[in-house]
Amino acid sequence: MAKIKEIQTKEQWDEIFNHSPERKAYVLKYNPQCVICQEGYEQYEKFFSRYEKDDADFYVVDVVKNKPISKAIANDLEVTHQSPQLIIVKDMDSVWCDNHKDIELESIQEGSKVD
Repeated sequence: MAKIKEIQTKEQWDEIFNHSPERKAYVLKYNPQCVICQEGYEQYEKFFSRYEKDDADFYVVDVVKNKPISKAIANDLEVTHQSPQLIIVKDMDSVWCDNHKDIELESIQEGSKVD
């Protein structure tokens, strides 16, 4: 069974980014000590547990522990850093992004329809 993986190195991120033309990536940037981030993470986990397609991988980045990676993601995708922040990466671009309390199961489901 697939699982949500943690991005811990810049090399991991580069590989995910470079393979995004072949495989979509969902990336949640969050601070595990923040209540709003925990709520976003719970919604992300719910979405992940219900995702039935085999066309994407799911990741998290701890923005406290891995700040340089979080910044690299924001720079590569040309998005303003937020936390929590859920980004769908496809074709080396951010095709959908949501932040803070907007990270809800329904909004993620809508975002997942974007190609």
